[in-house]
Amino acid sequence: MSSRTAYKYHFKLGNKIVHTGITKDIDRRQAEHRREPGWERGHIFQVGVRTTFDAARAWEDEQRNAPRRAPSRRIRRGRAMLEEHDRIVLTGDISDRRLVAGDVGTIVHVHRGRRAFDVEFLALDGQTAAVATVPAARLRPVAATDLTHAREMRKVG
Repeated sequence: MSSRTAYKYHFKLGNKIVHTGITKDIDRRQAEHRREPGWERGHIFQVGVRTTFDAARAWEDEQRNAPRRAPSRRIRRGRAMLEEHDRIVLTGDISDRRLVAGDVGTIVHVHRGRRAFDVEFLALDGQTAAVATVPAARLRPVAATDLTHAREMRKVG
């Protein structure tokens, strides 16, 4: 009987899988991946439980040979590709929703023609503060140098 010494994993940057693999030491492997340029802030997501090396190798081969799913409703805005579930930053106020430039939200729907997005904005307690349809020209993707900033939502008027 083979011992269960292998871990299956995805290495993720944000919510995007950038690498799939197997290892016997998850901490060591994560440190190795983080030494790659641009992957410093990534993390390993363990898939399933510890397994045999043969089973892990079979899973890894299956992952490599699986057809890649098309990205969900991608659009090009400048050089960045935006899609559902990406975080964005408003570049202009939306006063009827009490949103201001700099507020951070998550794309929840891409409209036909890819000229607008439905974006959800959350309060720090996790509750939805607003959902707004935002024209592509009034948002941008978050950048690695962006900081979050707390503010109290004021009433309109």
